[in-house]
Amino acid sequence: MDILTALQTLTSDLTTAGFRATLDGQDLNPPGVYVTLGNIDTLTLCGGGELQALMYLVVGDLPESRAIAALNTDPISPDLVQPASGGSPLPALKITTTLTV
Repeated sequence: MDILTALQTLTSDLTTAGFRATLDGQDLNPPGVYVTLGNIDTLTLCGGGELQALMYLVVGDLPESRAIAALNTDPISPDLVQPASGGSPLPALKITTTLTV
């Protein structure tokens, strides 16, 4: 499995679980999950390895206290995501996961 396929599989799994997930920031329609590549930990010449995928759980343009309530979870790593279309950064929680490719 290559890097793009691993990220597409993660995005598909999130969508199947009922989340609006996308790899393309321009397609992000909060609330939803923006999936992107984090670090590439190891890759071998044979094509295997591990990478970190970042999942940003993004809510709309809300005041911080309402954004935390909308995310309805203990903060994992509070962050902001800049929409591709411009405008104000949106509140998000960043979750990191490791994928094997």
